[in-house]
Amino acid sequence: MKKWLVTALALMLAFGILSACGSANNEEKTNESNGSKNAAEDAAKDVTLNVMHFMIEKPKVEAFEKMTEAFSAKHPNIKFNIEIVASDKYNDALKMKIAGGDVPDIMFGRPNTMIDFLESGVFMDITDESFAQKINKTYIPNVSYKERVYGLPLDLMTNGVIYNKDLFEQAGVAVPMTWTEFVAACEQLKAKGITPFAGAFQQGVSYISYLYPDIFGSTLKRNPSFPAQLISGEKKWTDLQDIRGLLDRVSTMMPYLNEDYRDIDYEKSLQYFATGKAAMTVIGSFAIGTIRQYNPEGNFGVFTFPAYDNAEDNVMTHGTDNTFLPAANSKNKEEMLQFFEFMASEEGGQIWADGVQTISALNPDLKPATQDSMAADFQKLYQTGKIINNGAEPTFYAQWDEITWRLLGQYMMQKNPADRKPDEVLNNLDKEFEKARKMG
Repeated sequence: MKKWLVTALALMLAFGILSACGSANNEEKTNESNGSKNAAEDAAKDVTLNVMHFMIEKPKVEAFEKMTEAFSAKHPNIKFNIEIVASDKYNDALKMKIAGGDVPDIMFGRPNTMIDFLESGVFMDITDESFAQKINKTYIPNVSYKERVYGLPLDLMTNGVIYNKDLFEQAGVAVPMTWTEFVAACEQLKAKGITPFAGAFQQGVSYISYLYPDIFGSTLKRNPSFPAQLISGEKKWTDLQDIRGLLDRVSTMMPYLNEDYRDIDYEKSLQYFATGKAAMTVIGSFAIGTIRQYNPEGNFGVFTFPAYDNAEDNVMTHGTDNTFLPAANSKNKEEMLQFFEFMASEEGGQIWADGVQTISALNPDLKPATQDSMAADFQKLYQTGKIINNGAEPTFYAQWDEITWRLLGQYMMQKNPADRKPDEVLNNLDKEFEKARKMG
């Protein structure tokens, strides 16, 4: 257990005990002089639920706000204070709040990648809560730790290649089913003066999106449990030929990106794609709403990232997206849990589906009132069964997560193709993982 968490929680516990003693004494005096408060009055007390998340996609931010507004309309005494923190600063910001005794009532993330917080008792065990029973049973492992449930997932994040059907038709390109066909499609688009891919590797969310459907899709299918094996030392990065192949595929894709991919941000790359400046983008279903903001009428579709030449090896990666996590020691536990019940309700689920256009993690049959063509394609791919749940087993977390994406990101950002040395990257990953294991 990390020292900062132990210290912070010890201080919070001590403060809680002192507060409880003081509260007990004050309560006795109050009861003696004024009698007990009316229960209905207690229930109607004004409460503000503090929420901290790192969602940056405007449709998700707006959908969450609509959900809180709908809930507050039913419970006028419950308001929300929502704080958005950049994903790369989120864990540090949460640590500071824990140390200061200011833990938000509702947090955000993936339980199995936040082990230190879980083991320190920051998040509430919701296994036996009624709303947790609504989670699709397939995805219980995604939001569990040691067989206890800690997060409520509202949707699934599916990842693939979103493409412009009109540009494909213009270039005479068919949807590729294999890696060789994929590269040929890029060549054909480029020959027609069409930029094959829109990319922006200035931010982690973008370059990780390009790696995700490969490393946690077909590569994971061929190498089950590889993250846990790398963390334990059972396997080394240099043992995994499929990861070596992934790095070669990354190098092959680089020349087909927009020339300024190192200099623009994630949102700009989606704008490029949406407005026809590129034929494809490799991204998750979470980007659908943003793409539509730039082009509501665009003729877009989705296909599985074809990493291998055997079409049967190519599967669509998916899993629960980041989930909502209740604080174990919330001072407003009753109201907080009421809101979780609302998020898991049909009304809450429909608000989320309409705004975010992703597959529900609660009810796979739930669809937006008007389903986007991209969302429909993701759902069709999901229903084929050629999919892999990337969160069913332990994955990278904490320092392992940081090391992995930092070194792979550096590889992707190399300007000169000659500087992209896969074996060097794999050796460095092995060294960093070994160092992390020794540090405990």
